[in-house]
Order: sequence, then C-alpha cells, then structure tokens
Amino acid sequence: MLIQVNDRQIELPLGSDVTAVFDALELTPLGYALAINGMVLPKSEWPHTRLSPGDDLAVFQVIAGG
Repeated sequence: MLIQVNDRQIELPLGSDVTAVFDALELTPLGYALAINGMVLPKSEWPHTRLSPGDDLAVFQVIAGG
C-alpha cells in the first residue's frame, strides 16, 4: 500500500502498523512524534495503529532547547 510521509510516498505491506514507517525510513523512533491525517498519535498507540492506503503521516523530530 502507498502512504505519504512528510510529502514523500512510501510503500508498505498492507496491514502495517506505525512502527513500520520508522523501519522503512531507517529511523529509530526515539525522539520523534507523529501525526496521521492531521491528528497527533501518542507513541503508546503506534504498535496498535494499523495504517490504511492513502494515509498522510507527518513525522517530527522532537528537539529541546532554550
């Protein structure tokens, strides 16, 4: 299935969960936040949230500073 991640199309197996996005992008999920179709998704829900074809994800790196 095709999904959008930060304005880039990627292909994942049908039924993939959110953690598969990080595998596909070769990123460690530590330090990232994520929104699906404009809604922020708590990290605790990532392994339980199945993606659907056409989903639009925004992946944000969390940066602390002052």
